[in-house]
Amino acid sequence: MSNNNNILPNFSSVTEEQMLNYLKGNLPPEELHEIEKLMVESDFVNDAVEGLQQFGSDAQMEAYVKQLNTQLHQQLSDRKAKKERRSIKNMQWTIIAVVIVLLLCLLGYAVITLYQRTH
Repeated sequence: MSNNNNILPNFSSVTEEQMLNYLKGNLPPEELHEIEKLMVESDFVNDAVEGLQQFGSDAQMEAYVKQLNTQLHQQLSDRKAKKERRSIKNMQWTIIAVVIVLLLCLLGYAVITLYQRTH
């Protein structure tokens, strides 16, 4: 798994690769102890390990993790695109419109004031 698609560091110090190696039993004792310690301290890591242990094969597990990462990145990019669509793109036209409205208000005030003074 590439680190670009790794969502786990956002939540814990366990990398996706370490977690997969833990489940396969391919970790040195010190890393094994570190992950088990994190499982005790973090419900997120514990739930992730328990969920991944339910898969029948390593290939299924890796495919599912990859699918989850892909879906997460798609949701994040969709959210970002939606936010960009809601933002005001041409702020200069908004500023020009506000200035014109203010000038019209001032002109109207001046005309009304002059009209009242003459009558």
